[in-house]
Amino acid sequence: MRVTQSMMTRNYLKNLNSAAGNMAKSNERISSGRKYTKISENVSDGTKALKVREDLYKNEQYITNIKNAENDLSSAESNLKSITEILQTAQERTIKGMNGSISESDRKIISEEIRAFQNQVLQTANAQFGDKFLFSGTNNGQPPFDISDDGDVLYNGVPVNEITMTDGVYYDKDGEVIPQNEKMYIDIGLGIKMTGDHVDPTSAFETSFSGLEVIGFGTTDGMANNVIELLGDIADLISPKPPEVYDSNEVGKSLDHLKAQTDSVVSNTSDIGSRCNFLEKTVDRIESDTLNLEGYRTDLESTDSATEIMNMKMYEYAWMATLKMGAEIIPVSLMDFVK
Repeated sequence: MRVTQSMMTRNYLKNLNSAAGNMAKSNERISSGRKYTKISENVSDGTKALKVREDLYKNEQYITNIKNAENDLSSAESNLKSITEILQTAQERTIKGMNGSISESDRKIISEEIRAFQNQVLQTANAQFGDKFLFSGTNNGQPPFDISDDGDVLYNGVPVNEITMTDGVYYDKDGEVIPQNEKMYIDIGLGIKMTGDHVDPTSAFETSFSGLEVIGFGTTDGMANNVIELLGDIADLISPKPPEVYDSNEVGKSLDHLKAQTDSVVSNTSDIGSRCNFLEKTVDRIESDTLNLEGYRTDLESTDSATEIMNMKMYEYAWMATLKMGAEIIPVSLMDFVK
């Protein structure tokens, strides 16, 4: 095969351009801190990096969801603690009202105090956090609890004494599901699963609180389980009335029932505290995963500066060697042009 001057020149320029291109790319990697600017330059690492970035984005969303849930839980816990304190004070006043030696005026004062406690619990049960009613289930348009003109406590418009529960679902006396009392869930990275339109409770975190669950519904032995309703009943029992009508035994039974329902509120408060602890541990886990993912992403995308600087020096040496070689095989006039 005959080697001509034009062939040598063409190959030389090709090698020279290649050396110059390697220097330019190496310089770009050093200045940008990235191994590549296009996935096509490194398909394997680029594809992995995209998956890592997607996981990092999901973790950010999980943490945001958890922080919002923690705020809701903290507010609900604070309000339930307030309700517990009110109920404990109401118990003390009820015990005093049971004393048969107090005057009618004192009994009236105690009855009015307990009625005031009833209104305080009602207001606390209707507490809002932001634009959300804490104990309303999915009903965020209006307060969940109300007292009718007849004195009945209502939840989403349904008398609480008439509400029953079967398999975790609340029904009114006609067997209809209580409106706007569904559970709400958020994704916190547990691998959320759906069955039709329903979320698998084990794969997500519940953020809603039903007022029926936390402060009672229905009746037991003719006594209201809902503490708002129960306080109203106790106020009626203690209110001044003729001695032959007043029944301290009924007051005593209602007091015992109030203590039991107060314990239930305390139990629900503790449950919320446990859920807060679970979220805190979940945040720690996600943040640890995020730290590991950030390290992996760095390995996939970022340049090792020391190694790349050494590569840059090698590319410079190759470029200079190519120029020197060209001086030996290319006519001077062409070399002058190239320089």
